[in-house]
Amino acid sequence: MDIRFSGVALVTLLLVAGAVQAGGLRDYVRGAETLSAADDALLSDLSSYYRLYANVRLGREQRLGNGTAWRLLIDVRTGAAVPRITWMADRRSLLKANLLLEAIHGAALVDYDIEDLERRRMELYEWHNGRPPKVSKPPYTVPQMVAVTYATPRLVSYVEVTRNFGLSSSSVDVRGLVLDLARGRIEEIGACRTADGWRDFRLGEWLEVCGDAAYDSFKLLWVNKVREAVTRARARGAELSEEAGDVPENLRRFNERIALYLTPTGLAIIDKTWDGLRTFNNITVNPVILPYRELEPFVKPGPWRDELLK
Repeated sequence: MDIRFSGVALVTLLLVAGAVQAGGLRDYVRGAETLSAADDALLSDLSSYYRLYANVRLGREQRLGNGTAWRLLIDVRTGAAVPRITWMADRRSLLKANLLLEAIHGAALVDYDIEDLERRRMELYEWHNGRPPKVSKPPYTVPQMVAVTYATPRLVSYVEVTRNFGLSSSSVDVRGLVLDLARGRIEEIGACRTADGWRDFRLGEWLEVCGDAAYDSFKLLWVNKVREAVTRARARGAELSEEAGDVPENLRRFNERIALYLTPTGLAIIDKTWDGLRTFNNITVNPVILPYRELEPFVKPGPWRDELLK
């Protein structure tokens, strides 16, 4: 179900409530804006929506190796779970990170409300023979795992694994996000600006895998890491087929096939065709970590590169 389908109804509600300004949340609801392209107006509207409608409970505090602490905030009504930083040596960066995370949480509430409005519309419009139609019921998305994986005064990254429910089936999705605190922007895997290929992708202003030659080189690096992980898992007794070490091609676009996020040792790449994270005999096969040094052929100069290659 397209969560933007009933966007007009939600926009109308928001305008009546005075909760949204033209060009901000309205464009997001219409499908004309995304989090990775969000400007200050949209981020402000998403934060406002969160503050108006969220009612959260707190998860337990967790800590990264560099001392940064974080915890999940889980909305009681929708189940949307997004982390917040609770301690970081640089307090200004902590506040910047949490403002962006608040906007992400607001977007999750908006997505839920769009889906819920569409369900209610379908039930009213298609009611027949004394009963409503079979449509998706809340919850529409259930978080299975959400974790901050990298946090410094410049960059914060986290990954979420969710189970999404449709009319007669469910599916697992994985999403990786990077917060560029210096620029005040949210980044995730996106299309190359100068290429139309369905395989090509980039991450922020840092990583570009654009064009057949670059993709083939990147895939070789990726496949080698997967095969190394599968070999180690087999050595510990895991029963994995020969095909487990391959990265099959299919006709899905890059954002339907993979998710990317930062870790202290390298870029994590998740193959979504595995239907979630996979560990065998204490060896993680999905995701695999691509060391930052080995990514240099695909990396553009700039602050991200300077930090990650240290």
